[in-house]
Amino acid sequence: MVAALVGCGAKPAEPLEVPKPLAPNELQLSRPPHVGPIQSVRGSEPTVADPPRVLGPGTVVFPRPVIETPIEPPDVNELGRWPLTVAEHPALEPHFDVAGALAEPGISWTDLCARGAQHRHLSTKQELVAYLDAWCSVTTGNYSTTIEKLGHLILAPNAQLVRALKFDVAALAAAHGPAHDLESFLRDGGFLDLRQVDLIAAAYFEVGKLEDAAEANRLAETMDNAPLETVRCTRMLRAIADTVNSDRDDAIREMRLIAYPPSDGIRKPHCRAQYEEVLCWKDRDCNGYWGGLVAGVRPTALQNLGHVYVRWNRFYSSFDWYTAASDLMGAAPFRDRYTLLIPALDLALRTTGCPSKLFDDIDRVALLGIAELDPTRPIELMTRPDLEAESERKSQLATLTPREIKAFRTRLEATRTMAHRLDKLDPPACLKAQASLPPVQP
Repeated sequence: MVAALVGCGAKPAEPLEVPKPLAPNELQLSRPPHVGPIQSVRGSEPTVADPPRVLGPGTVVFPRPVIETPIEPPDVNELGRWPLTVAEHPALEPHFDVAGALAEPGISWTDLCARGAQHRHLSTKQELVAYLDAWCSVTTGNYSTTIEKLGHLILAPNAQLVRALKFDVAALAAAHGPAHDLESFLRDGGFLDLRQVDLIAAAYFEVGKLEDAAEANRLAETMDNAPLETVRCTRMLRAIADTVNSDRDDAIREMRLIAYPPSDGIRKPHCRAQYEEVLCWKDRDCNGYWGGLVAGVRPTALQNLGHVYVRWNRFYSSFDWYTAASDLMGAAPFRDRYTLLIPALDLALRTTGCPSKLFDDIDRVALLGIAELDPTRPIELMTRPDLEAESERKSQLATLTPREIKAFRTRLEATRTMAHRLDKLDPPACLKAQASLPPVQP
């Protein structure tokens, strides 16, 4: 309670001298603006909530259905925040609620500093007063003193306070200044360890100090004598996020040499999946990234899915939609395949002219889809490739529920029925029937 610190009938301490205001970007560490010309694919396509748009006779833009496979690569820029989670944002303030622990509601830690509460002595919880005292040093810009005082609390009995120290130190290091003296800055408080340096690299990135983030990242790489491959690769991705222009190109080339070493070399490849992720994010060269997304699915099947998915907003005509549906017949996983295939066929059906040979082609693809979804399809004498394909089909069917299989087959059968009907009508009646069809559902 605040009475224990500033009450008890004693005269409050005189307010401290008003400290010099800190720069706005030092008071609150925030995510920096997007750097460089490279943008993530995420958000560049229409969403399923967008309505279909008819551009003219026989053309329509249809919102892309949502699929499960993460075809769009994560934005590598976001990996500059590693190992911070989405909910973690180091700020230049105590990450342990010391004011809530020592004072009544409405009194901030800076209020306590101004009242001299950091100089009091308590019979219990003296570590909280020491913690407040460390943070009161921040109001004068003396970050080195703060770090040193926080170092005395590493073994404090309050576990929650100790957990908060790592975020305190990360914020203080980012606010302190350039990373060239980071080692000595951390050593003064006993915080020079690998996890802390990784966190500080992320904090530098948060405030847009990319050169310092890159330097802290290099320090972490130097300190880690035996990194796990996933950690090593993630630090390389973070190095790419921390740089721009030619420096970023150099970081990407360095990663390529790690992922694809010379054939006459002795080094084993590392970080290949992460390098393919970078290529997909930067250059839209995604075949390598897509090929390794889902275990047990052929790379070509994933690539077929990816190519249709990323081109979806460029499909307008019946030929576009039919071509997409045809390509999807070689795609997997099945749930994603049919989530895209069924509306593509329905749109081809609605945008083709009358009469049209495309009705027969639509019927053929729909029939193939129905057969692929038949759990009881008889197995004839097959070659080895045929047996492998059948095994993959059965494996994919096992990922669908009976209800999903029934729903997909029902939609495909309805498409076949409509294709047959339109194909038998004379042109005026066919066009009229097309115009009366209900909107396509995702």
